[in-house]
Amino acid sequence: MKKENKYSGSNFSCQHPKLCKWLKSNFISFLIGGSISLVLTVSATVILHSGQVRYKDNKSVETAINELYEKADEIKYAEMNKMGCDQCTKLEYLESTGTQYIDTGIIGKSGQSSLAKFMYNEVSNNTSIDYDHALLGCRNVNTRFYFYLNSYDGVSKFLIGYSNYYFSNIKTEKETLYEAETILNVNQQKLIVNNNVYEVNNGDIINTNLNMYVFALNHNNNPISFSKVNLYYLKVYDSSILVRDYIPVLDKNNRPCLFDKVSKTCFYNQGTGEFLYG
Repeated sequence: MKKENKYSGSNFSCQHPKLCKWLKSNFISFLIGGSISLVLTVSATVILHSGQVRYKDNKSVETAINELYEKADEIKYAEMNKMGCDQCTKLEYLESTGTQYIDTGIIGKSGQSSLAKFMYNEVSNNTSIDYDHALLGCRNVNTRFYFYLNSYDGVSKFLIGYSNYYFSNIKTEKETLYEAETILNVNQQKLIVNNNVYEVNNGDIINTNLNMYVFALNHNNNPISFSKVNLYYLKVYDSSILVRDYIPVLDKNNRPCLFDKVSKTCFYNQGTGEFLYG
């Protein structure tokens, strides 16, 4: 994908101004993707004919540069294309602003676990569930099933839900990077956040018959408890089998989403507004 901004002067136009300035007076050597190294040299004897800089084989510098960037694009997309995400650009994180959510298509039930890296941009300060901030989970009238919930219990804390609410002793704070793991199973509910461990040893076999949502909680097929969070990755396991392996990307149309490396599918916002990203 070529950059849109232009540089012009002395009847010379180029899509990559800094590179062109160097090429017009000297040389540049750089490495792209760790796999190709190109050196473009403009001699001190370069003659400007009709204001147009020329290069080897009578090729304009602009043409040479654009061909180089096309090759760079091929390298840039190669990793994602290999994963099955055609012309996707990998992002560092996907940011929800409190109105977006993604349907995983995976029913919340016993025997599941997850790994995630994330940062809350807002933490709960109210005991109402409307003020909870869910990263992954679902619930019906009788059964709670949350992997991560930032909730309020005098102090904002991580909470897991397996049959019931379980407040951990692990505080949640804004703009703090968390790497976390959760296991929700009969007689074993474990939450590990930045090496802090919280365990509960009870619970019955659960099947919510509801898909888990990311960035919100699926409450009887309605999203609630939206979160404002930066998500770096999310993995979901069912009986130790990896069923979702999400990474944040821009698709080929520059739309932010989560790409699942297992199903090789892009998962898009089902709520309102648009994801931010970095």
